[in-house]
Amino acid sequence: MVETDTALAEHYQRLVSGFLPVLADLEGETASASLAEIRGRLAPVQEAITRILPHLSFTGLGDPTDGGSFYFTRNGERAFRYENLSGGEKAVFDLLLDVQIAASELDTPLVCLDEPEVHLNPGVQAAVLGEILGLLPSGSQLWIATHSVGMIRRAFEIAANEANRVAFLNFGEVKGPMPQVELQPVPPTRRLFGEALSVALDDLAELVAPEVLVVCEGSRESDRVHAWDERVYREIFSGWHQRVEFVSGGGKGELDSAAAIAAVVAPGTRVLKLRDRDDLTDEHRERLLEDDTALRILRRRSLESYLLDDEILGKLVESRGGSNGAALEELVKARDTAMKTNGSAKGALGAVFDTSRRVLSDTQALGENKSQFAADVLAQLVTPESDVARELVELLGLDKIAS
Repeated sequence: MVETDTALAEHYQRLVSGFLPVLADLEGETASASLAEIRGRLAPVQEAITRILPHLSFTGLGDPTDGGSFYFTRNGERAFRYENLSGGEKAVFDLLLDVQIAASELDTPLVCLDEPEVHLNPGVQAAVLGEILGLLPSGSQLWIATHSVGMIRRAFEIAANEANRVAFLNFGEVKGPMPQVELQPVPPTRRLFGEALSVALDDLAELVAPEVLVVCEGSRESDRVHAWDERVYREIFSGWHQRVEFVSGGGKGELDSAAAIAAVVAPGTRVLKLRDRDDLTDEHRERLLEDDTALRILRRRSLESYLLDDEILGKLVESRGGSNGAALEELVKARDTAMKTNGSAKGALGAVFDTSRRVLSDTQALGENKSQFAADVLAQLVTPESDVARELVELLGLDKIAS
């Protein structure tokens, strides 16, 4: 608080001193222009603070010779001194003024803010970030260390529209003292957002509901394949659909009850049920979809069918040593042979995993078993531009919501 008061006092003196040359030469030709320039420096702060806090407006500097202070109109009451504002109102004004001073005195300032959300109402944190960005001139940089849910969410929204405008650094993985730490920007995934929520909200983080919740097949009780479908779907979609979450709901017969519970726990969230097609005919599949608007059924037999698509196997070969037609041929042959024997891609997954360990390089990165291979390797290759991803997005209707 002492540091804030000191900085604010310096800003006040700086702004007041700007009027002195004008007062010394009121008859000069540039007096009016100089006065307008000084007022212009304050106008962006006046406009920004009222957009954030409609009940508050910044009106002036008062009399510097008589206990000068920043003055406001608050809920219609005029001549309201800065010292009488609430902690949150002071924090908003302090941040905006700090940034505006930097913006007016430097061509392309680099502004660093450490936990600017302190003393800020959560409801205004996102708005404050937007106004700060609006004050900075083109070419500036704004570095923020924050746990603010509002600011992080606003940054995610900006990144969704202008990916190159925001970079996210995750310090959560930095362990222990190091003389030098090199961090690379990480993508704004739902997983990253969840980690930020865990820090900011602790146990309440689990209560933050997504826009769409997809209840898929799979059990959390199995030790061998723990919520496998959920894990794979999350891996596929987390990087580019942060507003969608997947959760295991059990077998096909349990999806309805699981979805009903989810709808109660997360009111306002759109709940979908997703199941494999298995042996359904086209007619039977369409009839089930018509009867239940919340139900989604894969067009292919199972989730494994998408992971073992020719497109994904081709990307697997490329990611493990470049284009190798012979290796891809071996993988496709292993898949097709196993499918003829077992009748489904589920049985073929193990055969493709074993063949991959034999014909591809860097086998340690393929996982210890077929489940890890599918979730940690193949699922990561289902990127937004792939035909497989587009089919899944259309199936779930995710193309109709913002990423």
